Amino acid sequence: MLDRQIQDYLEWMNNAGYAPWTMAQHSQILNRLLDFVVLNSIPWERTFARDTLQAFKDHVQVKYAGFVLRGFMRYLHQNGIICLPPGALPEGRGRSKLQRAQLPRLYEEYLQFYTQTRQVGHVQIYRVRGTLSALNDYLQNQGMELKDLDVLHMDAFLAERNRKYAPETRIHERSGLRGFLRYLYLERQILKKDLSALIQGPPVYAQSRPPRFLTLEQIKTLFQSIDKDRPGGLRSYAMIHLAYSLGLRPGEICRVTLDDILFRDKLIYLPDRKNSSPAKLPLPQGALRALAAYLAWNRPMDPGHRFLLCNTRTPYGPLTPLTVSQNISACFRRAGIKGSAYWLRHTYAQNLLQAEASIFEIKEMLGHDIIKTSKRYLHVHTRLMREVLFNEKV
Repeated sequence: MLDRQIQDYLEWMNNAGYAPWTMAQHSQILNRLLDFVVLNSIPWERTFARDTLQAFKDHVQVKYAGFVLRGFMRYLHQNGIICLPPGALPEGRGRSKLQRAQLPRLYEEYLQFYTQTRQVGHVQIYRVRGTLSALNDYLQNQGMELKDLDVLHMDAFLAERNRKYAPETRIHERSGLRGFLRYLYLERQILKKDLSALIQGPPVYAQSRPPRFLTLEQIKTLFQSIDKDRPGGLRSYAMIHLAYSLGLRPGEICRVTLDDILFRDKLIYLPDRKNSSPAKLPLPQGALRALAAYLAWNRPMDPGHRFLLCNTRTPYGPLTPLTVSQNISACFRRAGIKGSAYWLRHTYAQNLLQAEASIFEIKEMLGHDIIKTSKRYLHVHTRLMREVLFNEKV
């Protein structure tokens, strides 16, 4: 029961417009609470007792754990799920969103375009706004306008901007700048040349270990554990099929629209991939059935938008990448499997290798920018890596 209430609460937070980083904090603490309750065999009626919560806070040693628990308990109380005496919870303070200074009109129009087309959260907008603010300051100091930009100026700007940043932060800075330059070239025709392709940096991978993947038995267990009769069950079933059968990222899953699914042709159209190359991928029979079942029985009739996946409660807004990741992770936990949404993508890559796809085909199917990224997935299976790279039979 606690697992379901946690998922409902996180979905309510998403509907209410909470920032992704706030939801991530709540998700982390509440999932640790779930593990704590299961490990200690604590019954539901004792879960929110004062001694239980104090023992949990002593266990996790996280400063904001009490804040998360109060918000969760307030939600449960207001929805009649638990009963708390008057004054048991302090009134919550209003939440604030990250803000930066207003930028010139063109920059603000791009941020609005970026928000609408990419379906990103407040943290990413805050991050990109910071990059654009620094670019605006650089241009003013140089006495330049946007139309005067060239690759030398971009290199100089990034060298100055990234001087004190870690490699991972530099990746975000380059990504934010590339999107803006692409917008100036394609959407506004301010630049005569697309400079975004020239913004490159050394590859830095967040994972030092090989990608993780699932066995066939784990995949069967995962699908069988999904309760399709519960609210959102068919939605979870559909999104896991998209991740497993097509290797889609959480961000790509939440951007799929009704117009992108071609049931008659058994295809799905992906107009906005990370490598900026639209793709049409075949839809396996299992994925087709999962999508059809979700559309027929689980998706709201008129949510007010064309995105495939919706929240299960009003106002039925489209999902965010964070919500997709959390939903899939919850399915993993219910199945008793340790993993995340990206494990399904890695498993898809493994299946491509076993089907003897070339490294170039894998790159296109996974939507990678460069082939070096695709080569990481060859480490999934040492024997297949040697066969693909060196044409050896082991």
